[in-house]
Amino acid sequence: MLQFIIRHDESFDCCRKVIATLGPSGTSSEFAAKHLTDDVQLFNSYEKAEEFVIKSKGSAAFLVANAYQDVNKFYISRKLKPIAAFFLDTPSYVLATKHGAINLRSTPMRVASHRAPAHLISKLIPNCDHIIIEVFSTGEAARLAMAGEVDACLTTQLACEKNGLIKMVDTGVIPMLWTVFAGRGDFND
Repeated sequence: MLQFIIRHDESFDCCRKVIATLGPSGTSSEFAAKHLTDDVQLFNSYEKAEEFVIKSKGSAAFLVANAYQDVNKFYISRKLKPIAAFFLDTPSYVLATKHGAINLRSTPMRVASHRAPAHLISKLIPNCDHIIIEVFSTGEAARLAMAGEVDACLTTQLACEKNGLIKMVDTGVIPMLWTVFAGRGDFND
């Protein structure tokens, strides 16, 4: 059972709203949103999810991981208001490949990752020359690896499985704070 820190009007029940967050399927954001509701809409950026919530006129809320590098834009906004927060560990993050092997001959190895956990890659493959291909989500990283556009990816165990990738290294879960935002127009301030 999630324990929420509620900032505002307790009658605003984010669990009865559409939750907009980062996709595609398999992201930590989708995982967290599904702890709130089954009615989850996925977007290719947090900013697109934000736009959806602003236009929803109160029928949707927006979920963002506080590890997101631009989370400050949502907190410091005239259009959004943080309404709740909760701690929930992410699914395991894994280094995965399409073929089940890390090709050390591919110099440098191309590894897709969302920006937030990308620093883990050097620790996972310390003796391998690599280039990080920054993508908008862990789900997108897995998709690129499955398509053969990169040699490996740092993604969630969920996205690894959904994309038919083979896990090479499991880094474990990441303790995460999540914030739920609503449009400022959803309240009578």
